[in-house]
Amino acid sequence: MDDTATITGAVDENQAADLITQIEKPVDDPAKEEATTEKETNEGSANLEGESEVPVEDLFEVKIDGETKKISKDELIAGYQKEAASAQRFEEAAQLRKQYEAENARIQDERNQTNQWLANQKLLLEQVINADTPNLNQLLAEGRTQEYLYHKDINERRQQALHALEQQQADLERQTLYQNQVNRNKFVQQEQLKLADVIPEWQDPAKAQEGKAAIAQYLSKFGYGPEVINQVADHREVLIAYKAMKYDQIQQQQAKANDKAVKAPPPKVEKPQGEGGITPNQAKMNRFRKSNSLDDAADVLADIIGEKS
Repeated sequence: MDDTATITGAVDENQAADLITQIEKPVDDPAKEEATTEKETNEGSANLEGESEVPVEDLFEVKIDGETKKISKDELIAGYQKEAASAQRFEEAAQLRKQYEAENARIQDERNQTNQWLANQKLLLEQVINADTPNLNQLLAEGRTQEYLYHKDINERRQQALHALEQQQADLERQTLYQNQVNRNKFVQQEQLKLADVIPEWQDPAKAQEGKAAIAQYLSKFGYGPEVINQVADHREVLIAYKAMKYDQIQQQQAKANDKAVKAPPPKVEKPQGEGGITPNQAKMNRFRKSNSLDDAADVLADIIGEKS
């Protein structure tokens, strides 16, 4: 067997096709390949730099406590959401307060009706006891034992019913007093918060206590006793008293200032001095003494008349 046959037998058709493809494939230019790689690298770097840049957000001017500040859109949205949530909570609290007040009014109305019913029942029972109870001692003395025991039993049961009515009235009164005190305390707390709004300096507890004591002393000058002053809780009434007190204080200070102005001595006006330390009037008098002329005498008399007038 020759060499050509040997080679042909060692390579099959598929391997031969692959070999021909590789031979016919153009060889890549190293310079072109390097340029392509550099271009891809630059494009990748540019993409990375573009991704690393953070866009500048628009800023909005807002006023916070009178001071203008710039905040971002996200902060503006967050602030609005927070304010909206707070407003919603306040609205829910207001609704709950209205429901509480309505429920409290309903309970109070039921208590008033119950108290009125108990009072009517007690009155009827007392009338029955007074009109339908015989003299038990007399029945016993007359030997009417059965009647005595019968009426005694009825009277005891009526007295027990009367005592139960009185106990229910007392319990209802205690509940009413307790609820009134709770409502009073809640009202006072609400009015204290309103006072801090209308009188900002009273947000300091020490100044608030000092101011209330001053108002109490001010009202006592007009005959208001402690029992009346301690019942003043409405912030509007307190504000009126506070403003009246401040007005009187301003008036007193103004009166003192006017008194000082009246009592102060008038400013001393010094007469102008001429040559040699003498006044013009003295100079005219000296000139008249030397000249004894009518003109100089007239000047002296004119000055004297002018001073008297």
